[in-house]
Amino acid sequence: MWPGWASFLFNRRRLDHYSLKRPIQICLKTKYNYGENENNMEMHMGFTVKEFRDLIRILEAHPEWRTELRRLVLTEELLALPEIMRALAAKVDALAEAQRRHHEEFAAHRQEFLAYRAETDRRFAALAEAQRRTEEAVAALAEAQRRTEERVGRLEEAVAALAEAQRRTEERVGRL
Repeated sequence: MWPGWASFLFNRRRLDHYSLKRPIQICLKTKYNYGENENNMEMHMGFTVKEFRDLIRILEAHPEWRTELRRLVLTEELLALPEIMRALAAKVDALAEAQRRHHEEFAAHRQEFLAYRAETDRRFAALAEAQRRTEEAVAALAEAQRRTEERVGRLEEAVAALAEAQRRTEERVGRL
């Protein structure tokens, strides 16, 4: 087991720019800590791309070694990522389920709203029709009122004419 940290240093160039004919050095740098009071020791292990490819081939042949290599090379945070992703996926699934339920509730409320809206529109149309009939009735009453006022005006003129005729008749009768 390698306590501390490990990293690959690639001489500032990527591996895919090199052919296997021209080996490059890859340095595996590991830091060991032997206690609080003792000196720390760094160890450098160098190997070529060809040797690195051999390591890859060996790991492909022995997949059980990959877990140990991962544990040695990767940080605890990187090793914890699969569990974190599973927990995150579970939370996303729970959120998706909650979203689905909310969508169903929203759809039900929307249908209820549309039913209320249709009833309100029907009632509003009925009120508008009643208002139209009321306005027609008021217009008819206003026309009847106008005709009645004309008739009353003519009756007043007739009464005035009759009163004048009555007065003249009374004057004639008084002279007789």
